[in-house]
Amino acid sequence: MATAGVTAVFSLCMGIDMDRAQLSGKLLHMVKKTDSSAIKIKGFKDKPEFKKLTIKIKYKHIMTNATLQYFRSSKRKAVSFGGSVKSYLATDKGWFAPYLFATGRRPIIPRYKKADVIYCRGPFIKGDSEVGEVLLEATERSIILCDPPVVMEPLQPEQRDGTLAHPSGSEITSESPPQSVEPTLLTRRLVISLVALKPYRMLWSSSVRPSESIIKYILFNGCPAIVVPTTLNAPLLAWSTLTLKQLWKFEVPRGAQVSSTPSTDTTRDFEDLVTALCEYLDHCVDWERVVWPKNGLQRKKTMTLQQKKGCVKKEVAKLVAFAVRTRCNKKLKKRIDAERCGIAFWRIS
Repeated sequence: MATAGVTAVFSLCMGIDMDRAQLSGKLLHMVKKTDSSAIKIKGFKDKPEFKKLTIKIKYKHIMTNATLQYFRSSKRKAVSFGGSVKSYLATDKGWFAPYLFATGRRPIIPRYKKADVIYCRGPFIKGDSEVGEVLLEATERSIILCDPPVVMEPLQPEQRDGTLAHPSGSEITSESPPQSVEPTLLTRRLVISLVALKPYRMLWSSSVRPSESIIKYILFNGCPAIVVPTTLNAPLLAWSTLTLKQLWKFEVPRGAQVSSTPSTDTTRDFEDLVTALCEYLDHCVDWERVVWPKNGLQRKKTMTLQQKKGCVKKEVAKLVAFAVRTRCNKKLKKRIDAERCGIAFWRIS
């Protein structure tokens, strides 16, 4: 696995009054500085609709093909011949591809593939999880559906009078090698966020540099980021194949709730997307670690598996509903490329 460092220059266009030093301290806590990289943060308050982050990722591998896999919802119906031809010619499902290409991973997406979610199985770089952590920390509002990460350190035997004290209480001689205890990691989480991508300059070729990439990320103020616990084999990166421009054609049901009898085709599209995303999450989420949101009144009560899945589905519906309603913001539509914006998944520690 290739190693990487992240250098981020943040242009935060904020509509709230936040101290620059406080914001810099929070983001510096998430991004670990290394000898080969540094972080610079600049804060501004003149754009209340969104935050713009310019993140530089360094990696150490040559250009190689990305290992991509495709998830298709079981409830998707077969499309007509005309619809299949239109889907074959469409390139919207690769809206997240510039991120992979800029980090030395060539995304080859066949046109005949019909998928609701595309996820990457490798090669991995450390910068992927760090980008997810930075985006989560810069998000104005987050919905946490898991407890804080816990790392159980291995028990180290203590040196005492030439002998080593075993954790069980027995003593062994110093000549015998101490038993190694593997640490138990309960830290893996998944961040689900609405994000827009922009090249560093006017063209995407400006974001591709030798052994590093630099891309602008746009987060929407008021849009929640969902954090769920994930299993060990969950993909590191994934994205929904529907762009924000396609989501603007949907209609949000009343209360953003998924009903069993949708009234129109546009609301049916909304509900099909929520169902597809939840089916994908069903393969990634560690349901034993899912808890009520922190601001919920039932935080201390235990949850059944059905309640956990219902809670996750409710929050995903809220995220999709916010994405659909961004079409009403004319200023925001002028500042982003709706064909390079959508719902993305980052696995973080």
